[in-house]
Amino acid sequence: MMKTDKLWKWAVLLLLLMNTALVVHIVRRPGKPEPRDIIASRLHFDAGQKQAFEALVKIHREAVLAKDMEIRSFKDQMYAQLCQDVPDTAVVNMLQTTIASAHRELETIHFNHFMEVKKLCRSEQMSNFNGLTAEISRFFGKPPHPPGR
Repeated sequence: MMKTDKLWKWAVLLLLLMNTALVVHIVRRPGKPEPRDIIASRLHFDAGQKQAFEALVKIHREAVLAKDMEIRSFKDQMYAQLCQDVPDTAVVNMLQTTIASAHRELETIHFNHFMEVKKLCRSEQMSNFNGLTAEISRFFGKPPHPPGR
């Protein structure tokens, strides 16, 4: 009886230690860096550039949020047509065109944002900026879905 009590105490203590280690690992694990942090780091912005960049990021985020809300509203209207016995194809087509146009405007917002970021760069930072352009499209949007889901 005494041995089983001791065994249970050690088992509980071991589980408690393992849970504590797991919690510490999760809390201390660094998160995925924000695109703005990656950009500022790769371009080696000085303090003044970082301040100007943060202002650009704020404007960009507000514009993207507004456009995303607009797109969502158009999509809601389009999918509401599914409630009809016979969806109005003219309305669906018009909304699809409007959604496509809004997506185009969103890409223009992103492109113009990076044109402004480029203007912040000094000549010695341009090669870093040019290298970053191959990754810009990954900063925006969602990762692709794995096949079979």
